[in-house]
Amino acid sequence: LRETAVSAALVTRGVQSFKQGKLELAKRLFEQAIANCPGSLNAHISLGVVLGALKDFDGQIKHERIALELDSKNSTAMCRLAWALAQKGELNE
Repeated sequence: LRETAVSAALVTRGVQSFKQGKLELAKRLFEQAIANCPGSLNAHISLGVVLGALKDFDGQIKHERIALELDSKNSTAMCRLAWALAQKGELNE
């Protein structure tokens, strides 16, 4: 799916909030972006990053896997997934 203008704007606001340390706000913005555009690669990767920062590694793994379903060669999603799996001690995958 193509990113909608609304979703892109929500992702931009979410990134700004994340940089300001407003993790819960960033999380909500990324969730809204996904609700607006379920195929938003950037929103799934970004939500994964926030969830990782909040120590919700299962949530991060879920969203990085969705990102890889959307783009199987996305190196950012691959690295974020590997990091989250390592945090959980699941190094075999």
